[in-house]
Amino acid sequence: MHIISLKSFIFVITAVIGIASSSAAISQDKETENHVGIAVAASRDTLGPGAGAEILFTFSPKKGYHVNAVPPMAVKFDSTSQARAGGKIVIPADSATGYLRTSVPVRQPFTLAKSAGRGRTELKGVLTYYYCSDAGGWCRKENLPFTVPVKVK
Repeated sequence: MHIISLKSFIFVITAVIGIASSSAAISQDKETENHVGIAVAASRDTLGPGAGAEILFTFSPKKGYHVNAVPPMAVKFDSTSQARAGGKIVIPADSATGYLRTSVPVRQPFTLAKSAGRGRTELKGVLTYYYCSDAGGWCRKENLPFTVPVKVK
């Protein structure tokens, strides 16, 4: 009878260790989602209806991570936003590595809607980019929702 109890005890301990290991792996994956800091701003904070400017994305990956220039990033403005893409996104790449040059902002030209009313408005959209862990050997696609306030004069 003691042998059965000992086997049951060992089974329970093994199951608990397995569950704890799985939980640690899940927590670790959630932590990897914040390895790239991004500051988002408009090149001009006051615009007239129909005027053009740029959304600036300044990347600051943590040590041991890099942002890829290829596949290229993409910006999609929200359908309710007062902004529309006004040209191709400008992605400064390091010619030696093919990675994003983080010392220079990524620039997305846009045009403010001609129907934009005076006052404050928010330009909303989603930036899609790819980043990698140098040590871990993995890469991820990230979709970053952004909101940039501007004043319409």
